[in-house]
This record gives sequence, structure tokens and C-alpha cells, in this order.
Amino acid sequence: MTVISTTMNKTQLNEDRLLTGHEKFKIHGDAINEKQLKAIISACKGLKYHWNCRKKALQVKNIIGGVVILGETMILSGDLKSAYGHYFNPPYEFHAWVQLPKGVIVDVALPGLIETGLNFSDDQGPFIVGREPVVLAGRPESWMKYVPKKIY
Repeated sequence: MTVISTTMNKTQLNEDRLLTGHEKFKIHGDAINEKQLKAIISACKGLKYHWNCRKKALQVKNIIGGVVILGETMILSGDLKSAYGHYFNPPYEFHAWVQLPKGVIVDVALPGLIETGLNFSDDQGPFIVGREPVVLAGRPESWMKYVPKKIY
């Protein structure tokens, strides 16, 4: 029996980084436009860039509506060899997003989640490669795994 141990190395990640309210992100989908995203990001000023997904989702709900969902999210690496995300184990681990009709998701916390995965690695390499931080505003792609667990 072979045992493989991995260690996580944190590189180039400032976990205390706060949103300024002026960040610009690429929108993946068409459920929101640039003007709506600007209003959402402005409302999220002062929240942690890599965390605070529930508070970010509440701002989305206040601006465009929908239902805040708590659940699991995994982003598959571009090479499909690994993934990074959060399982559903509240209050310690979960992800939050806004669910709209017809399976449409608006996730403004996704850029922080992707950036974290890009910057964490083990002895096999980075958890995520070949992805860029984006705001999801549509139906998830096959490399974006969202599993709803609870309405918030």
C-alpha cells in the first residue's frame, strides 16, 4: 500500500484583502450586466475578497433578487486533474450564491474562490490551473460544480 502525503503551501494570497468597491471582474453569463455588477461590487465594499460569500450573496439578492443558497462549490482545474472549492459543513465550510429561475446562478464570491485555488498547491502542483477569476451570472459550465444544500 502506497501512502501519499501532501502539504498545502500558501503563496501570494492575502487573506485579509478587502474589496474596495472598485474591482472589475469578467462576467461569465448574461444574467447581470456591467452596471449591475458595479452596483453589487460597490455594495460589497469592505468585505473580504477571499471570504464573506454569504454577505456578498445577500448584496446580490438586494440588488437583483433571487434566493440565497448555501451549499457546495467545486471548480475543476483547466487540466481536469484537480479541483478547489468548499464542501457543505456549516458554520465552518460552505459556499453561498444567488439562485435565479431556470438554473441561473449569480456568484460574486467566485473570483475569490478561484484565486484561492490558483494560489494553493501541494506536491503535485497548483489546485487550479487554466482558469481566471470570473463572476458567474448564468448557468454553470461543466467545470463549475454547484450543489445546493440549504436556502438561507
